[in-house]
Amino acid sequence: DLHSFPTRRSSDLGYYQIITSHRYEKFRYQNIISIYKDGKNSVFETKNGIFRERKTLNQVFKELPKEQFVFADRGRIVNIACVASVKSAQVVMSNGEEFAVSRSQMNQVRKQVMEYWSR
Repeated sequence: DLHSFPTRRSSDLGYYQIITSHRYEKFRYQNIISIYKDGKNSVFETKNGIFRERKTLNQVFKELPKEQFVFADRGRIVNIACVASVKSAQVVMSNGEEFAVSRSQMNQVRKQVMEYWSR
């Protein structure tokens, strides 16, 4: 039964885990660049490759550290630690990728990036 598997243990803070009856994958939050929606899956774009999990972005977001991740728009979560710059309506990631930021999220993205950078 898939529902009996935990998604994350408190002893493993700092890691995101994907646990199903067929596989177990664990990767550091700091290695996540962004997470986007693809059909019914959330796709984790990491420094070590692509991982998929059958969860909504909102479900995934609830399991992530709030100070490190933010919605760029309804279909993409970005890791603030990987943001190189914020320009007009886009975030530029440290790997050169650029993602659109919705108008409704722009202030939140700017605020969280500035807070993260000032630490």
